[in-house]
Amino acid sequence: MLRTIVIDDEAKSLETITAVLEYYSEDIDVIGTSTNPVAGISIMQDLQPDLVFLDIEMPEMDGFELLNNLPVYNFDVVFLTAHKHYAYQSIKYTPTDYLLKPLDVAKLNETLERVKKRRRKLGNYQQQRRITVATSESFEIIMESDILACSAKANYTSIHLINGENLLVSKPLKEIESMLSPNRFFRVHYSHVVQLCSIRRVLRKDGGIVEMVDGRHFPIAKRRKDALFQRLKLS
Repeated sequence: MLRTIVIDDEAKSLETITAVLEYYSEDIDVIGTSTNPVAGISIMQDLQPDLVFLDIEMPEMDGFELLNNLPVYNFDVVFLTAHKHYAYQSIKYTPTDYLLKPLDVAKLNETLERVKKRRRKLGNYQQQRRITVATSESFEIIMESDILACSAKANYTSIHLINGENLLVSKPLKEIESMLSPNRFFRVHYSHVVQLCSIRRVLRKDGGIVEMVDGRHFPIAKRRKDALFQRLKLS
C-alpha cells in the first residue's frame, strides 16, 4: 500500500481527489489530508508518507514553497494544478508527475504505476541498508530506516529506534556512524548522530536543538550548526 497524503487548499477539490484515489486504486491508503499548506508540513513530517499529491497554487504558501520548507523528504511528489505553465518550474523538484485538474483517470493510473515501480526499487535498496550490532543479549539486525538517532555512552552507543526502543551496543559512536549512510544521517553533536528525515524541527533555544518526530531532543554543537543548516536548507 502507498501511504498517501493530499494537500489542496480547496476543500471540494481535496474531497474529489481523495475519493478518486481511493476508488480507482486499491494500492492507495490516504493517511492524511489538509487544506492548509503550513499544517501539511507537520502532517508530512509526522506521518512519513510514500506519496504526496500536492496542489501548486495555494494561499500563504504554494506547493513549491512548501517543499522548500521541508528539511528532507523521501516521498514521491505528484503536483496538481489547473494550469500548464507550472510544468517547467516543477522540474527542479524532480516530481514523479505533474497532473492537471480535473484528474484524468488513465493518466492517474499511469502515474501510480510509475510510483509503485520506483518505490519497489527504493524498497529493495533500503532492505539492503541494514546494520548488524551486538547487545549483551543478542545480535540485532536493524534497518537504517528504523533508526531515529544514535548517542554515545562512554565506549558504548545507544541506538534510538523509531518505535521507541533503545539498544545499547558495545561499539563506540564513531564506529556506528561509519556503518550508516552519510546522506541519511548527520552528527549534530559530538555525542549524537540523527536521521535527517526524522527531524521535525530545529529549536533556537540553548544554542540549537533538533526535535525528532517522536518528540526526543538532541543538542546541536556550535561547530556543527552551519553544516546542519546547509543540509536542512535552513537560512
